[in-house]
Amino acid sequence: MALLALLAVVPQSDPPTWSWLVLALLGACAVASWVAVVRLGEIERSLRGLSRPEDLPAVGSRNQSGAEGLDLGRVEQLLTEIREGSRRLEDALLRSLANARPGQGIGEAAPTHSSELSERVTNRMLALGYERVVVITPREQFESIHRDGGDVLVEARRDGAPCKGKAIFRGGALIDVSMQSAYAIFP
Repeated sequence: MALLALLAVVPQSDPPTWSWLVLALLGACAVASWVAVVRLGEIERSLRGLSRPEDLPAVGSRNQSGAEGLDLGRVEQLLTEIREGSRRLEDALLRSLANARPGQGIGEAAPTHSSELSERVTNRMLALGYERVVVITPREQFESIHRDGGDVLVEARRDGAPCKGKAIFRGGALIDVSMQSAYAIFP
């Protein structure tokens, strides 16, 4: 804008000289750098107010005194109890879900169809993080396993590693799953 005003002052008969244009550009640069320096000074003053080195040791001493009153052994024990409790809760939920049919509420009677054993084993394995679950035990044995209890042989993959193991049934309920990685089986 200032450049246009400067060009308007120059008579039309004379062509504009480069010296006027250079002076106008130098003036605009000087004004812009002055504005930048002023703004940087304001930012520096605001940042000085945020960090006060004299307050930092006092904060550190307060944190140390709070940590001294803390019994780390008790905290570790509480965390261990919480972890074990969450594992027991997860196992109980998995058992109740493995024994339930679709549409059946938790706590209701376990299914009586032996044909559902394969589906229950597959669902439990998927819930435990296994993939590509294959039930090895023949379907003809499901009736006796459901009635008398027993093991259903299973192969699956976890994190890309092949695993083999069994699902243990007692009284028609899936009690436990015992799996071992294939690389741990062979010496």
